[in-house]
Amino acid sequence: MLEKSPANENEKVAFIQKYLQSGRTREELGAILGYKSWRSLDILMRRHGMKWDSKKNSYYSEGESADGNTPGYYHSKASMIISSFKEKDADPMDIALKAGFENHRQLSSYMDARGYVWSAGIDNYIQKPSKDDNPEPFTQKESVPDNGDSRLPVQYPDLEKYIPFFDILAKHKERLLDLLLPESAPGTVPRYTVPGITRTKSFYMSDMLSRLLLEFSQSKNISQKEIIEAAVIEFFRKYSFKKQVDELLGRQ
Repeated sequence: MLEKSPANENEKVAFIQKYLQSGRTREELGAILGYKSWRSLDILMRRHGMKWDSKKNSYYSEGESADGNTPGYYHSKASMIISSFKEKDADPMDIALKAGFENHRQLSSYMDARGYVWSAGIDNYIQKPSKDDNPEPFTQKESVPDNGDSRLPVQYPDLEKYIPFFDILAKHKERLLDLLLPESAPGTVPRYTVPGITRTKSFYMSDMLSRLLLEFSQSKNISQKEIIEAAVIEFFRKYSFKKQVDELLGRQ
């Protein structure tokens, strides 16, 4: 059974490569993707720098030869992605965007179609084991040796593709905790004790916005000064000044 239809060109390229390698023809895939003929599919692949190899019934990167000894073809973009993950503090989302994908899930589909799987042991993609290896079937009663190659039991191979996403969550856990566990109860206006001397600050704003400010101040029994201070602090904390604001408020 085929997976759901891809939403954009990068996903289409990965989709086409994956199912060509599983034995589908260009004619079949062209029809599935809604093209009038396989030639439209071919135009798409060539636009992404791919060449057709009739012997292998697949596409490979223009500028790199097809290597029959590897599962799939070692695409230049795949090489770039692997190199990027070798860098210190590599961010899967940043790598996906730089490679032309909308998110890490598209990158994962792309690498899967080219014969690569995520290895949690090295935090990078590696070539999939050959089908000729004939591994012994795994049963739940058997124990899984801890060889450091993966953080997941082998009975859950589908979870491997989500590991980059989990890494992002772990890297930004402090921000997540701020979102999930706010300092004040939902619907409660936060009040901050801001150090320093009170100074007059004059600025212009829309009369409509000024009216809302006054109305909110009266309805919530909070001064306009407190509203402005809370708004500025929340703005700074959200847009790259969180460390400076926490230091100001004595939350180092």
